[in-house]
Amino acid sequence: IAWSLLELACWLVQAFSNNMCLWTLGAAILLTPLMLLVLIITDQVVDRRLLGERVGLCAINCAGFVIGFAWEVAFAVAIDTVAHEKAIYTIGVCLGLAMIIIPAWRFYIVPNAMQPVPPRNFPL
Repeated sequence: IAWSLLELACWLVQAFSNNMCLWTLGAAILLTPLMLLVLIITDQVVDRRLLGERVGLCAINCAGFVIGFAWEVAFAVAIDTVAHEKAIYTIGVCLGLAMIIIPAWRFYIVPNAMQPVPPRNFPL
């Protein structure tokens, strides 16, 4: 499902540009807020017990995969576009991205991910 949604978004963006880098970036920009909305709505529906917790978790994981795939493809195509198939440029761009992304991940995402998962508050 995740890959199909990504390909659909790329296909929709192709109407506005003939550049593959813009297709993938546009798809990532288009899909991210939509999938965040899916995450929020699914969480609310599961909290209200209108949907089973396992089904909700499956939908949440699918939305996360869509976001992850979209940005992975966008970064890969952008690196190929900038590097022009030369290994030294590819390595340089990847190291530059890693120097920015890894510290942000380490200091902002990891501490939040290490917190215990709060229990669900089911309304009566």
